[in-house]
Amino acid sequence: MPSIARYDADHSIRLILTTGFFRGEALMLPDLLQRAMALNADRLEIEYKDGAEWITAFRGNMGLGIGSVDSTKRDKLFEDLKQHRKSKRITILGNEYRLSFSEHESFGETVYEIWWRKNAGPTRTFNRT
Repeated sequence: MPSIARYDADHSIRLILTTGFFRGEALMLPDLLQRAMALNADRLEIEYKDGAEWITAFRGNMGLGIGSVDSTKRDKLFEDLKQHRKSKRITILGNEYRLSFSEHESFGETVYEIWWRKNAGPTRTFNRT
């Protein structure tokens, strides 16, 4: 699978996968989260650069580019982001996750971060008698 190494301003290296399936398509957030979780990532970043929204899965400080969405097709992705930001929960492959969102500026552009944590399950209560 071909890839491109990209050096960021903070001197970190991101490996960007360049597969036809993930390049330029309007991806849905659950698809991206599932792909990131399969890579054992702990967060996703969505960042605008060079006319596209680049999606990077991170584990700690190491990022792996998992897709890009052409800027003309990004509305579907951001509508999905807005919807999940309200609910803060998602079910992927039968497991429920709690989502956290943050934003920060990078070179004048907004970078969106999505973190997740697997739900521990229902809270148990015990009756003391």
